[in-house]
Amino acid sequence: MAHVLLTEDDRQYIEDLDGKIIVPNDNPPFDSRSEPSISGQQGTDEERISEQKTDNINDKVVFVERVNPEDSTLYLSSDDHWIYAFDAATGKLKWKYGTADEGGSKCVFNSDETVVYCGTDDKSLRALNAADGSLIWKFSTGGAVTSSTRVGADGSLYFGCLDGYFYAVNSDGSLKWKKNLGVEIWSSPALLEGGKAVFVGSMAEDSANVFSLDGQTGETIWKYETAGPVFSSPTVSHDSKAVFFCSFDANCYAFNTEDGRQLWMFEGDSAFQSSPAVSKLDGTLFVGSSQGNIYAIDSSNGQVKWTREGENTEIPKVQVDPTTTF
Repeated sequence: MAHVLLTEDDRQYIEDLDGKIIVPNDNPPFDSRSEPSISGQQGTDEERISEQKTDNINDKVVFVERVNPEDSTLYLSSDDHWIYAFDAATGKLKWKYGTADEGGSKCVFNSDETVVYCGTDDKSLRALNAADGSLIWKFSTGGAVTSSTRVGADGSLYFGCLDGYFYAVNSDGSLKWKKNLGVEIWSSPALLEGGKAVFVGSMAEDSANVFSLDGQTGETIWKYETAGPVFSSPTVSHDSKAVFFCSFDANCYAFNTEDGRQLWMFEGDSAFQSSPAVSKLDGTLFVGSSQGNIYAIDSSNGQVKWTREGENTEIPKVQVDPTTTF
């Protein structure tokens, strides 16, 4: 099954549409704020639209047709309170699942891509059947789940939460462990060797805000305090020897994955909110600053290869997901 996952640019574009999704003319257009919410019911688009409307969309499914595992399918969690599955070639709606609040994180899949996991601002992580959108289980937290989930080699799910806890959940939806980091966690985790260790940053300003946690127990392996909150997500080098964090303190750091020893520190021009990404070809680390500048850094030593200065003070749209390879 081929899947397409949205970038930050894509999500911003859809958000700017104020909940309206544009599809080709050969499919009936729909407004996600007014389309009916029908649970466990099949039929055509027209039949869906003719059903009685309801304002309570939480945990309701609008089902049009099953996803063909041979097709390219787009799955996304939107701020209009819906989780969507679209045909990536035509834009046709396959199904959508209603939530009680905005979708703040990227949806991910289990190993055979039959289950899609989506965290949302309604304090939940959901496991949905990728084919029809039906709910398999829902795990409740104490705050919004804006951290994107990572899936370990054994199927464990790792994610941070705005309630200050970092969670590990088993593939059946039961709690594996949780770790209180004390402050909001916006950062999405990075995994070492499929979950041997889990790396995550927190928004702490006067205590440790970079962590390596044992993937099986949640115990702290090592930690570090940068001079500012860590909003962005870490990424691990392709040889698994280094993990990279960028901070509001305008620095990017490289740490030894095993013992947390600092390998180098790069000082940028301003706070880093975008997540670093590492090239699979030559190990170059790319990151954008809040002043709009883009840096290419040699990940082996922290030396700058080149800098592209932004034309304004906005955060550059290079917020590549750390799992990206190029």
